[in-house]
Amino acid sequence: MSSDHQQPKSPSDSDSDSDSDATLDITSGLSDIMRRLDQLWDDRPGPTPLYDLNGRQVGGYTLRDVIGQGSFGVVYRADDPKNDRQVAIKIPRPEVILQTDRMQRFRREAAVAKSLDHPGIVPVYDTQLEGASPYIASAYVDGPDLGVWLDRAARPVDFLPAARFVAKLADAVHYAHDRGVTHRDLKPGNVLLESSASRPLSLDDYSPRLTDFGLAGTLSADGRSTRASMVIGTPYYMAPEQAAAAGGADSRPADIYSLGLLLFELITKRTPRKDATYHDVLSQLLSGAKQPDVREIRPDTPIALQAILNKCLQHHPRDRYALAADLADDLDRFVAGERVSVPPPRRTDKIVRWMRLPRSLEFAGKYALIFHTGTIVWLLLVTLLAWVFGFVPNGGYLKNLLDMAFVASVFHGPKALLGWQLATGRRWAYLPSLLSSFVLLAVVVYSAVGESVAFEQNYPTRFSKLNNFSILVTASLGEVVCEIMAWPAWRRLRRDATR
Repeated sequence: MSSDHQQPKSPSDSDSDSDSDATLDITSGLSDIMRRLDQLWDDRPGPTPLYDLNGRQVGGYTLRDVIGQGSFGVVYRADDPKNDRQVAIKIPRPEVILQTDRMQRFRREAAVAKSLDHPGIVPVYDTQLEGASPYIASAYVDGPDLGVWLDRAARPVDFLPAARFVAKLADAVHYAHDRGVTHRDLKPGNVLLESSASRPLSLDDYSPRLTDFGLAGTLSADGRSTRASMVIGTPYYMAPEQAAAAGGADSRPADIYSLGLLLFELITKRTPRKDATYHDVLSQLLSGAKQPDVREIRPDTPIALQAILNKCLQHHPRDRYALAADLADDLDRFVAGERVSVPPPRRTDKIVRWMRLPRSLEFAGKYALIFHTGTIVWLLLVTLLAWVFGFVPNGGYLKNLLDMAFVASVFHGPKALLGWQLATGRRWAYLPSLLSSFVLLAVVVYSAVGESVAFEQNYPTRFSKLNNFSILVTASLGEVVCEIMAWPAWRRLRRDATR
């Protein structure tokens, strides 16, 4: 018979259950937060009734409808009766006003944007940075942002209009760089489209206007960013060094990388890492995953345009265009049908890129670890089989074991350890591993052709010895090749560390 009556719990039982429930609540809560972050990290928040301030007066401007909204602030279309025009008013959210560091970012954005005067950058007319109602008043651009326009577009942009558009953006970015300002958050949502035709039909009918310098950095005398180390930007449009939060690094190459991603999206109507989660995008950037290849999506992409994209999207900053102006010039040459400054892609480019990435060092380490651990096991197996089938003369088994212990402790054991260190990111292991690989290759070749070398009693004929040692020679040669190919990555990492 069942009963609803339950035995009373002791205090200890109650505490235990409470702790368990709390732990479960916290764990499930964290899991839910992470899941929601993955779902929402790139969403554009829409207007909400909370910020409907139509008719409200702010600094002499009359607010109208909400035209943009983000996690930091809300942008309104507003009337400027004094100058008889419409403006865009950016007002920080209430919770932002109460946070000193975020208000400092708002002030920085105002100062940076007000210092820039270029046709490709939205001008700032007026700012109010103190008091209860801080704001930034800038020009009102009546067109959509590039992200909205792309969402509405029925197909990707043709190559020439896309190149012309990004060339204009690159010119604006170069202007900012020339004045010590880096944007660091170039994405479609931060590119407003100003119509140059009464009825715009294509991207050529719009002029890009760069906006939102909320993450902008300023450059020190040596050309490096003065901002502290932190992950900044939108992951879909982020450069690898931004994902690594390389504090003090020059952010100009990051802007060039983002311009390349914008060009990629214009001509393919998708981002290279479409549908990836926040965590996946950061992992791909940090690991130097495969470079985006536009011809996999659009095989008809002209070789010259592919070369420009490849130059922009190089993993390492030094391999990209040195200046945004250089990118703009190359795009102008492409549009004019002239030869671009970067060479066309070659079949060997992928191999060369891989050789420069830290992954090549890790691969060389894994190869060495597997090869030398496997060789020790193979030596033990060969010695055991030789003893079982009587190839080892009486009294020779102990000598075989001693020979194997000597070879394992002097050669293969240390090499396996060096490989393990290299595979787990210990860069110091590279040079010892490379030098010992050459020594071991010489020893293995000599052992294969020599008359009196360890383990000769395991092979009944000279042919059987050569046959077995040929595998060892081939594997040793492969190890040398892998480690030579990792040389560019090791040099680059060493150079970066000294800097």
